[in-house]
Amino acid sequence: MPIESRTLDHGRTVFVRGALSIWEAADTWRTLLPLLSSPDPLTVDLSEVESCDGAGLQIICQIARAAGLPDAAITLGPPSPSVTAALVRAGLVLEPFSNRAQET
Repeated sequence: MPIESRTLDHGRTVFVRGALSIWEAADTWRTLLPLLSSPDPLTVDLSEVESCDGAGLQIICQIARAAGLPDAAITLGPPSPSVTAALVRAGLVLEPFSNRAQET
């Protein structure tokens, strides 16, 4: 799973691409974890995730949990259709995605 990080005007954006599955979960989490604890604004863009399984959902839920912390400046970017489908299959609605959809 390629992860690209760019610093833009509003802070850092991390683009997650490819599969977000059990095979990539450990490496993906090791890459994301230090970024989630940064005080700088962070957007995690999941719009290019091609497939997502239960392990991928666990990572997304951990990102959402971190985004909900009082001093967090973390935003979940728009989910890809495969992320949306995985969330629906699991019966999950994540607030960071919901708030983002209402703002647009």
